Amino acid sequence: MKYCKALISQLIRLMLHIIKWKEQKNKRSKSWEISIKNSREEIKKIIKKKPSLGGNYIDNNWDKAFLKAKNEASKEMKKNVKIKNLSKNEVLHKKYKKNKEY
Repeated sequence: MKYCKALISQLIRLMLHIIKWKEQKNKRSKSWEISIKNSREEIKKIIKKKPSLGGNYIDNNWDKAFLKAKNEASKEMKKNVKIKNLSKNEVLHKKYKKNKEY
């Protein structure tokens, strides 16, 4: 249970920063890059400790985590989020640099 909560928490945190990255291009910062990287590393560590929390567990909780991240981003930015979804690639693999997206 501890690992489940930690994984979902990190996934929400990661999605939140990616949403803000996409919605607030003028506010991108090195700290957001680091936060994205750190969240990904934490997710990998959790899955390494508990492999059963990999693919299916993430897939089954993806939409719920995205909605939570989207709501939190809206509150933080004080505006509605236009993004309708995030792909696994965008969240777990895509590289984000301050002035670029890969």
